[in-house]
Amino acid sequence: MSTTRMSTSESPRAPEPRGEDRRLETQLAAWTSEGLISADQARRLREAERDARATRERARSSLVPEALGYLGGVVVVVGAALLADRFWSDLDTTWRLVVLGLAAVGLVTAGTFVPRAAGPAGVRLRAVLWAASVALAAGFLAVLTGQAMDLAERPAAVTTGAGAVVVAVALWRARPTILQQAATLVAVSATAASAVVLADEHSRVTGLGPWAVGLVWLLLARGGVLRPARTAFWLGAVASVVGGIFAAETDAGTVLALTTAGGLVLLALRLRDVLLLGVGAAGVLLVLPMAVRDWFGGSLAAALVLIVSGSGLIGAGVWIARTGRDEGSRHRRYDDGDPRLAVLTSLVVVVAVALVVGATR
Repeated sequence: MSTTRMSTSESPRAPEPRGEDRRLETQLAAWTSEGLISADQARRLREAERDARATRERARSSLVPEALGYLGGVVVVVGAALLADRFWSDLDTTWRLVVLGLAAVGLVTAGTFVPRAAGPAGVRLRAVLWAASVALAAGFLAVLTGQAMDLAERPAAVTTGAGAVVVAVALWRARPTILQQAATLVAVSATAASAVVLADEHSRVTGLGPWAVGLVWLLLARGGVLRPARTAFWLGAVASVVGGIFAAETDAGTVLALTTAGGLVLLALRLRDVLLLGVGAAGVLLVLPMAVRDWFGGSLAAALVLIVSGSGLIGAGVWIARTGRDEGSRHRRYDDGDPRLAVLTSLVVVVAVALVVGATR
């Protein structure tokens, strides 16, 4: 008898239910007793809440390996930078290629082995690792073409950019994330700028390369060729504005930059897109003062142009903020164009830019 009492007293106690569990059970019991739900429905609600809580806990726990991955990446980069600063000049070309190649392959491999169970955090971690691998691949190709193959600077830059594009596109196709698309766009833009310099070393229209890439990105996003269309649209807008700014070394380039930024502002008004408006406004803000200084000097007209332009941008922002949630939501389509027309127009843009670059030689 005493043995039975001892075994009973020493049996493990059930864990106390948490406050949210007690509240849920109380509510379900009340609904069941009032006939609002059946016992089977109460069971299913209880299971659904348990699954939702488990999902939230997994999401929180997945942030830990993600943060460790980012921290480890930063530590590796800092260590590599210190190593390069100390020993890079002492390494021969072969060892430089080995270091950069192993680092690039290592990041790709690490991203590949990020488990799918990690969820969105794993997707972000893989995207960061693979984006860094594109940069390392570009460094590998720069050493290969410039030192091992002894190519001239301009052909080496084009070759390096083209190789980085191949790597970026391959990773983007494997895992189509925003960061992989951005890495591809940067690689293509750098290659285009290098190609312009290759055509004319003293060219003042280097920005036409990235500008054309950004415009093509916009067109292909509009035609639904690039996905997700909204992301491609924003990235293309940024590239076109940046390219326009670099092309603003001549009067024609300044007009191109202002036209591009102004066109993005008008497009943002049509789509009720505040972010797109911000990209266009940034282009206007950066290019317009240079244009006013070069074209108007310190005259009164210059001040009036700036005041009117700034007031217009403020008004556009207020208007989008007031209409963007209701009426504008029906018009916020980024991929309602014809894909064949988008591809054809993109080819026309590329050919036109190539002719302009050739004419400026």
